Amino acid sequence: PPAGRGYLYHPLRSARRVGGNGSVITLDESTEVPAPLRGAFLAVGNFDGVHRGHARLIARLRANADAADAPAVALTFDPHPVALLRPDKAPAPLVWTERKVELLKAAGATAVGVFRTGPWLLGLTAREFFDSIVVGRFRARGMVEGPNCAFGRDRGGDATLLGAWCADAGLKFEVVEPTAVGGELVSSSRARRALAEGRPEEAAQLLG
Repeated sequence: PPAGRGYLYHPLRSARRVGGNGSVITLDESTEVPAPLRGAFLAVGNFDGVHRGHARLIARLRANADAADAPAVALTFDPHPVALLRPDKAPAPLVWTERKVELLKAAGATAVGVFRTGPWLLGLTAREFFDSIVVGRFRARGMVEGPNCAFGRDRGGDATLLGAWCADAGLKFEVVEPTAVGGELVSSSRARRALAEGRPEEAAQLLG
């Protein structure tokens, strides 16, 4: 595999510590968002491997945030929610959480929030997530997501719903279309499959 990105070949294991340099925060049910990160533009996702599509989305996040003189905050999960909900279906991660944070920041995020995934988070409906996290804790000014985003309990929220809620709350909302390489959409699953099938060059092309 490409050097320096921290690829994994073993079963899912969750990184439990994230570096505390002021631009990374761990979010649990009682975490207070630091004042400098309130009013941010947010992007929420697993961002496994931070592939070319993720990088494009984070670049748009940063552009929107810079235009509004606001932080660009990427929000991700440790562990992947599927690891708790359906452990037998959980994908092996492409990178550790610490490495994911580094890659998100390299892609343009000014800060990264890592949700400590647990019942407190998984039990939130999509509306509760929007109201309590996006509006409540972060007081977000905007969001950037992909067209296939899904969030909240039972994946009850999607891009259409999120766009409507953002409009109602006065938040800017942008949908970034997926990136294609070789006529196929770039995804973490595609990169994982390429590695599993012995095609590291393809994985490198997808992950950048």
